[in-house]
Amino acid sequence: MIIDIKTVLDTALFRQRHANPSQNPHAPTEIEPEEAFVVVIPRRNVCRHASDKLELVAGKGDVLRWHVSLAAGDRFHVILYKIIADPADVQLTTVPEIVVTSHVFPVPDTADPTRYAESQRVDTCFRCKVNGYGRQYRTLLFYIVERSDVDGNLDTVGYFSWKSMLVIREPQGC
Repeated sequence: MIIDIKTVLDTALFRQRHANPSQNPHAPTEIEPEEAFVVVIPRRNVCRHASDKLELVAGKGDVLRWHVSLAAGDRFHVILYKIIADPADVQLTTVPEIVVTSHVFPVPDTADPTRYAESQRVDTCFRCKVNGYGRQYRTLLFYIVERSDVDGNLDTVGYFSWKSMLVIREPQGC
């Protein structure tokens, strides 16, 4: 089974608290637990989410796909570039690897919203397989990119890290 995990950042609060973020990917600005939260699909596998603690039911070999997004419009984008397990010797999952995919999605016609055209979108996520059960902290490393209102160019706002807890339970339930 595939379990999609989405980490969401509150853009307004986030930009207010971090006006001068790190420009170094090896020394990112640490954000507080309440500045982000995780949600999971399918919901039936979740014991707890929508906070910095994710508790879910998964079988060995199930796939976890990690995504990150901002609660904002098209001006900002967030890119996950690494996931670090702590402690490193606990192997709840395989090492997360980046995956780039292309999806077709519908775009409504502005003249007639009941009609649509197909458009391509490239997406990235980190994917890993469940190896075991227990709890472990995960540090997500990401950067935010801002699209200029003037020329449309993309510029890196800064590099960040966020620590959350992952609990994986056996399929007996929560």
